[in-house]
Amino acid sequence: YEYWTHFDSWRDFSYKAAELTEHDTETADCREEKRWMLKEIERKSRSLKKDEMGRINTLVERAMAADPRLKRFRNQERLEKEGREKEKQLQLEAEEKVRKEKEEVEKKEEAIRAIAEKKEKESAKGKKEREKKLLRKAKQSLRKLTMEAFANPKVSALWNASLETMNDDVELLCTSLSLEELNDLIEALRDRETLEAMKLVLTVTTETKEGNHTQKKKLAAQRLENRRKAALAEEEKKKATAMKPWSKEELTCLAKATKKYPAGGSNRWDA
Repeated sequence: YEYWTHFDSWRDFSYKAAELTEHDTETADCREEKRWMLKEIERKSRSLKKDEMGRINTLVERAMAADPRLKRFRNQERLEKEGREKEKQLQLEAEEKVRKEKEEVEKKEEAIRAIAEKKEKESAKGKKEREKKLLRKAKQSLRKLTMEAFANPKVSALWNASLETMNDDVELLCTSLSLEELNDLIEALRDRETLEAMKLVLTVTTETKEGNHTQKKKLAAQRLENRRKAALAEEEKKKATAMKPWSKEELTCLAKATKKYPAGGSNRWDA
């Protein structure tokens, strides 16, 4: 079938075409008429060959359509193609199933993680609220103890009988000390006599003030050091830029500018 589907007839239809067109080149009156006759014969010859090839192709197609071997081959190809398509479809379905299962697992994990994060945030928030309440309670206890002790003349003498000064010191302790430090201080105050307890308050206040002053001095010194380092870095950068040799592009631009605006020109510095 490969041979016949690409078959090219070698038959010459010129004689038959001449008969059908009733053109005899020998009887032509001139060359133009003879050429015209030859063209008409050639055109008819091509038409006859085309009809011949159509007849052969029709015969080949009918033979191929009736050939049981080709039918079996086509049927086998169709079954194989369907099998491949079915296998591909099953593979796609399996991949889709795996993808969906993975998405479901990820969603569940995300939900579990979100719940855990929410519980952790709630727990942290609750812990923070409890710490705030305890800190507020500790501050109130310290204020109460110091106010009750201030009624003692010996205690008030420690602050030169100035309730406002003592309150300022107590508020400094409330804002500077942590919850644990406040609880330790309150516990120490309760274990001492009133005068000794308030002396301890005065001592802790002095230490706190000195600590805050020292911390401020450290921060100021650190800021000055950072500024000094930044200034040194900027100066080093400027020096490196100044000492850097001119690049090839810069030298080229300089040469062009010197050539365009030579020395002694009136408009050299106006460019």
